[in-house]
Amino acid sequence: MPYLKGSTLMSEPMLQIIQPLIVSLRRQNNVEENWPRFREIIERDTEEVCRRLNTRWLVAVCDTYIDLGDELERRNAMFITMLANMEKVGQSYVNWRVNYTAPFEVPQEYEPRKIQLWDGMTSMHLAIGDVTNNLFRRLEILLSPTPHLHKIYHAVLQRIAENDTILGTMNRFHKHVFEPSITWRDGPEYDEWRRQGKIP
Repeated sequence: MPYLKGSTLMSEPMLQIIQPLIVSLRRQNNVEENWPRFREIIERDTEEVCRRLNTRWLVAVCDTYIDLGDELERRNAMFITMLANMEKVGQSYVNWRVNYTAPFEVPQEYEPRKIQLWDGMTSMHLAIGDVTNNLFRRLEILLSPTPHLHKIYHAVLQRIAENDTILGTMNRFHKHVFEPSITWRDGPEYDEWRRQGKIP
């Protein structure tokens, strides 16, 4: 059974192979045999792995590369794990803070603007902000030398975009949250922002 949007379902046979390998590797059991086997499964057909495993298990795959991969793989896998976990932390806080029971939504009366945060930081402008664009542009560059992790990154990012997530909700308003460039701001619909001096 393949991964379904908004579902925790995945291919049972693939999970039955990968899950014990991950558990065994985390316990440092028979690493000499299990690590090459794990790598072969993941890297032989990463696109199939991405289709068959849900986000939870794709992150577990990345965690395994963090533990056992080479230096470049450890760094790149950590980027993916951090992205998924920061979304999870953000949603955990929102749930704890406001006890939400419905999908995230941006209030209709919201006025796009920047908010002063901590220690010189500002929030993302919800209409013309480029915070995520710069993040994803840099991740594209850094992840490209590890094609298997690059594919997992795209699968995780797509699921964050498609599901009820903080970034996905922002994108429904902003429209360009997940793009790895800011060329979208060249469009005529942003002329008024340029006239106001809010876009260089």
